[in-house]
Amino acid sequence: QKKKMKIITLFVIATCMFNMAMVVVANSVNKDRIVRRISTTTLTDESTPLSAISPSYFAQTIDHFAVESSTFEQKYYVNDIYWPNSTGPVFLNIGGEGPITASYVSSGEFASLAKANGALMFGLEHRFYGESQPFSYWNSSSLSYLSTSQALEDIANFQTAMMQFYNMTSANKWVVFGCSYSGALSAWYRVKYPHLTIAAMSTSSPVEATLDFYQYDQFCGQALGNTCMKLVQNATASIEILLDSNATSVKQMFECQGVDDPVAFLYVLADVISFVVQYDSNYHMLSPVCAAFENSTNLVETYAQVVHDVFAKTGETCQGWDISSYTNETADNLGNMRQWMWQSCLELGYFQTAPANNSLRSTRITDEWHLGVCSQLFNIANFAPKINWTNHVYGGQSLQVENVVFTNGGIDPWRFLSVTSPLSPSVPSIVISNGSHCPNWGTPNATTDPEQVNIAHQLIASYFAGFVKGCTDECNQRGVCVPHETSPTSSSMFCQCNPGYSGDSCENTISPDDKKAKTIPLWSIFVAVVGALVLAVPIGFFIGRHH
Repeated sequence: QKKKMKIITLFVIATCMFNMAMVVVANSVNKDRIVRRISTTTLTDESTPLSAISPSYFAQTIDHFAVESSTFEQKYYVNDIYWPNSTGPVFLNIGGEGPITASYVSSGEFASLAKANGALMFGLEHRFYGESQPFSYWNSSSLSYLSTSQALEDIANFQTAMMQFYNMTSANKWVVFGCSYSGALSAWYRVKYPHLTIAAMSTSSPVEATLDFYQYDQFCGQALGNTCMKLVQNATASIEILLDSNATSVKQMFECQGVDDPVAFLYVLADVISFVVQYDSNYHMLSPVCAAFENSTNLVETYAQVVHDVFAKTGETCQGWDISSYTNETADNLGNMRQWMWQSCLELGYFQTAPANNSLRSTRITDEWHLGVCSQLFNIANFAPKINWTNHVYGGQSLQVENVVFTNGGIDPWRFLSVTSPLSPSVPSIVISNGSHCPNWGTPNATTDPEQVNIAHQLIASYFAGFVKGCTDECNQRGVCVPHETSPTSSSMFCQCNPGYSGDSCENTISPDDKKAKTIPLWSIFVAVVGALVLAVPIGFFIGRHH
């Protein structure tokens, strides 16, 4: 009887130890991030008449970093046409370096996504632009309150006030949007205030501050193509010779008599070609301009005609494009270049200079010339942008952030300073190959939009459906919704769990012991089984003796 009991005891103990070893194996094959499927749907947009939307004004703090500060009226728009109930999400369209209009909350991809997600829409004008003027003058003293830090605090202060005004709770998920500079602000807002928003759209956003942005010129040259680029280079060289011998005559040819600085004149000409490239999606001038140069019998005259055509399309003048002429310190609702020059000189840079080799623009356009313009405009000696500070605070192109969708145009020079490769599953990058600046910013139209834009719109809609409502609360708190990798334009979303969680909606918690067990190699099975047998003998003998 005792012998039988010993055998039974040994079998039971060995079985238990073997099962424990199997648990080790099972845990070792678990992955840190487990992907599961969740379905979502998207809708299309119908624009609201602009006449139905009037501006509002918010008492914004001038200096968020002072103990006490006065306020100014910051303009904003609100549109609740797609907000069915007070618990729905809130979309905020951030204004950039210019006035905002009612279109900020009534059209474009922004409004389309708002309709698809039942969102309340806000459009907030940037301080010192449009009607949102803290002071009546733009001298260096007043402009000291114009910075990205103050602008981001404006957004946070505005959001907090609107949440109180509309009696919102944590159920109201906020998403920020922006294009170009405001696209950088939207990404930086997620970096600085991840607890206030759940996601951001960052389109054509130069998140990497830089002093010498020579790559801008290189991108423009590539977009023109070798033949067209060489012709523009030859025209520029000829203009430089004429400028040195008879500046008055050549400036008259281009209707640029009011531009005194010869380098500023050359900068205007380069800026015209840059405009043709950067905004080809809007004006479709790239091919006609290159065709004009290729069929030209006088390259300088052709260049002058291109300049005239661009100014005719934009309603601007040569002097209006002269960055060295923005000396007017009287604030108004329409001007934007003096303020933008201040921001560039203070902390962003983005100086579009001539590359060391094969430059499209005049080689006289240098960093030194740009810095001289900064000191001249604002009467500050050695005025130079705090590039390192900006990238240190916000992260540059390697910013640490979640739930930001970056989009760029393949022929947009600004893409060099944006994020053009995914940073993580929740920070995708969409590059529209033939798109220029902010190529997906318009209202989606499956019939007229190019195929690449249509695909981008579908993918963006899928991402934001996941961010806003495509997942359960558990997934939103413990993971991220992402489109299916093999079918990114479908309406299917997956819950990708953060480390420590598992399950269809990340509802299961993996204990620390489990996570440690995952690192135990498979040979631990052998050790566990042998150990079980070794221990079983004396334990069984002991139990048998006392039975």
